[in-house]
Parts: sequence; C-alpha cells; structure tokens
Amino acid sequence: MAERLAELRQRGYKVRTRALTTTLFARVVLGDTFIHGTGGGNYDQITDAIIGGFFGVEPPGYIVASATVCLPFAREGVTQDHVRKLRWLIRDLHYNPDRHLTHELKEEPEAKALVRRKWKWIGRPRGETPFERREIFVTIRQTNGQLEAKLHDVVDRARSDLTEARSALAADAVLGSREYAYCLFPQQLLRDFYSGVLP
Repeated sequence: MAERLAELRQRGYKVRTRALTTTLFARVVLGDTFIHGTGGGNYDQITDAIIGGFFGVEPPGYIVASATVCLPFAREGVTQDHVRKLRWLIRDLHYNPDRHLTHELKEEPEAKALVRRKWKWIGRPRGETPFERREIFVTIRQTNGQLEAKLHDVVDRARSDLTEARSALAADAVLGSREYAYCLFPQQLLRDFYSGVLP
C-alpha cells in the first residue's frame, strides 16, 4: 500500500482525507483533547457515532470554543429594525398620507378638503352592495393618492433612504462576517483580543 501511494505521488496524484475522517484520526490517535469551533462541534456528533459504532469504544471528549472577531472595517451600523421602520413609513405614507402632512399642508384649502373627504367616506356605513363597497374603497384610495402626491418629496426621500439602508445592511453582513480566515486579520488585533479572553 505504501509503495502504491508513493507511486501515485510520483505521478502527480494526491490522496487527502475528508475533514471528518481527519478529525476522527486526530481525536482517536494523536491527542487527548480536540478543540472545535461551533461548526466542527456539530459535525463531530457524527464522528462520535462512527467511533462508537466502528471501533466499539467510548469516543474521546472534545471542546467547543468560539469567539467572534470581525475584520476592522468601518460599518454603517444599520439594523433590520431600521429597514422595517422605513418600509412601514413608506406603507403609511401610501395608506395614511394625512398623518404626515406638514403644518403648512394641513392649512392648505385643497389638502384640508381632501382630508375631510377621506374621513367622511371612512365614516360612512358599510355599503350594502358590492358596488357601494367598491365605491367607498375607490374613493378613499383616490383621496389617499391625491394626498400622497402632495408628499412626493417625503415619499421619494423615504424610498431613497430604504434603498441606502438595504445596501448598507448587505454590506455590513459581508464586512461583519465571522467566516474570514485568521490570516486576513491584523496580528495586533488578534493579540489584543485573545489576551483578554484567554488565561
């Protein structure tokens, strides 16, 4: 077997074990304690079953240790809650534009008339026929549309803010990932972090 493996190597072939079998060998043969991150700790539950079933021995224990250190990139700090609030604002500007009228617009005769019209139709008894119910719905929707048009600058700004927030959230997810290899981190950053958490 050793000769065959050496021959394969001379011909440019390389035989590599998979992560699970490599870890199995290291845990059973090479060391007393194996330290995993959270991902390895999950799949080594399978390794435990293989060790017990195949070798018929109690699997040696392992430690799961984890710490999050992010690359030192400046991030926007946008949250999902911020995005949700912007989405709610855009929706509310569409369905309840009268809530967002400025003081000046509230005093504008046309806007005043539109608000009165909207609430007059909201206060009407529910229509008895599908036609009457549709008339109420369409009238309120059209009135909202006319009021929303008076807030076009606010609507445009909210939509722009939402686009920027979503973009910042996506960028933060990439920059704040904990999946980057350790060799990408500044040495001093790692030294400072681990000197504070390790004995």
